[in-house]
Amino acid sequence: MNIDKEILKGYLLEDTARGDITSDAIVSDRESYAEIHAKDSGIICGLAEAAFIFGYTVTSVVLTAADGDKVVPGRKLMEIRGDAKS
Repeated sequence: MNIDKEILKGYLLEDTARGDITSDAIVSDRESYAEIHAKDSGIICGLAEAAFIFGYTVTSVVLTAADGDKVVPGRKLMEIRGDAKS
């Protein structure tokens, strides 16, 4: 699938143009780590778009699955590292 990165950037800018006062007030400046896991069985799609969105604001995105993969509950799909405010 070919994603339109300019459209996705526009969506991000629309939501972040003025900053996030809640994150600024309650989240400390530190690196965080997250994993995204499948909640149910199914076929994965949209990982390229998700990786682009996360990659736009965080340091590192590692895909551990690919679009079209069949998954079971609990399968790790993505690892994310970056600023906790992201």
